[in-house]
Amino acid sequence: MLEILLAWVLPLLAGMGLWQAMLGRARCTTQWAGVVGYGYLVGMLLTGALTAALSSGDTQHALRHVGPALALIAAMSWAWSWKLGVAKAAFPSQTPPHSWHRLLFFFLILLLLIRAFVLLDEVWLRPTFPWDAWAAWAIKPKSWYLLGYGEKYVSASVWLAQADSALRTTVTWHYPTLLGWMQVWFASAAGEWNEPMVNLPWVGIWIALLLATYAQLRELRLAPLRAMLATYVLGSLPLLNAHVALAGYADLWLAALFGMAVLVWLIWWQQRRPMQLIAALALGLCLPAIKLEGAVWMACFFSIVFLTALPARSRRWLIIATILISALGLAIGGFELPLPGLGLVRITWGEIDIPGMGTLLLQWHSVGREMFATLYSLPNWHLLWFVAPLIIVLRWREFLRHENIQLLGGLLLLCALFLFVLFFFTEASRWAEDFTSANRLIMHITPATITFLALLLRDAGMKNLSSISPV
Repeated sequence: MLEILLAWVLPLLAGMGLWQAMLGRARCTTQWAGVVGYGYLVGMLLTGALTAALSSGDTQHALRHVGPALALIAAMSWAWSWKLGVAKAAFPSQTPPHSWHRLLFFFLILLLLIRAFVLLDEVWLRPTFPWDAWAAWAIKPKSWYLLGYGEKYVSASVWLAQADSALRTTVTWHYPTLLGWMQVWFASAAGEWNEPMVNLPWVGIWIALLLATYAQLRELRLAPLRAMLATYVLGSLPLLNAHVALAGYADLWLAALFGMAVLVWLIWWQQRRPMQLIAALALGLCLPAIKLEGAVWMACFFSIVFLTALPARSRRWLIIATILISALGLAIGGFELPLPGLGLVRITWGEIDIPGMGTLLLQWHSVGREMFATLYSLPNWHLLWFVAPLIIVLRWREFLRHENIQLLGGLLLLCALFLFVLFFFTEASRWAEDFTSANRLIMHITPATITFLALLLRDAGMKNLSSISPV
């Protein structure tokens, strides 16, 4: 039990310490929620990276090899954060609360706690269940732990051509392994490949996402009840919950990482503290280490972040220049775009060549009916995609009034354009036809979408909502 406790506490303390060392020590309950949420994410990513670096030769004793490094990082970062001082806050001014507002606030917390208990029970009582989770993601860390060392996975052609018995192959040989090394860490603490134990971090990242979302929406000047309503909407989404209960996919982590990076970037846009931008960029750089699609989301995110560094007048010309240069590149035979995690992607007229994934032919695929069913008739999203267009139409003046909302909308539009091209113009249309990966890819940008909708509704009606201060 001591080893299991250390496996949870050390990454959390190290991650919280690093987050505070960058952004300042929390001074209130709301800010502490953000520190815990981001600390969990940072700590788990750090633990996976250190396990790969320090324990690949002795996976069954990862706790022994990595634990001291995490403890040292935790001690140094907490000491530095204490020296750094208290973080600034940008919460709305408060007036005496209304009792029914407080009641609704804590009722939503209770509903989320009940949901967390149910999800925890689901993960704890079953082994790795979903097909892709055990066939695509768990196969590497499980083999590494049971063998006692990390073997290299290569493509089937390389495996067949080499006589090296240490080589292994799988269809997903090129998938990122950061989360796999995190699972090795927890297996070493348990002393066996205990699948409920190595899957419990999926419950943790769900909780971390909700804590960070609430804290950052408060920093973005949302009233407490509005921030909690947005957090509840996110925490109650059926597909998000399914990816917790059926733990093992990387999509939940990618959605959390992208959504939390966007929130930090928005805070930077509001407060203009350099370390906030550095933190957002650092989280963005981690996206390709979670899943291959993370390289695309990173490219979209960095493109918008780069735009924010330019004067408003220059952005339009840069966008026009980018479109013209891309069109010229296609006209003269195509161009290459380096994407971390994917390699040198070559784009030509009619096809996209991605190393390790093959060539995607660009031609129209009629999957509109399937995509409509994905968003509107299947029980994956509640009423989210019914409500989202309505909010955008009714709050368009708010969109025009705030530049940060415009930039976030531009980021989501860029992501949506990628999904449109992927599903309607490539062989990935079959993912829409069988209702599989289409939902997962949309989920990656859902936390950021809910942030966008929450900002649009920040000042809408019900002025008394700004008066509550339960925390």
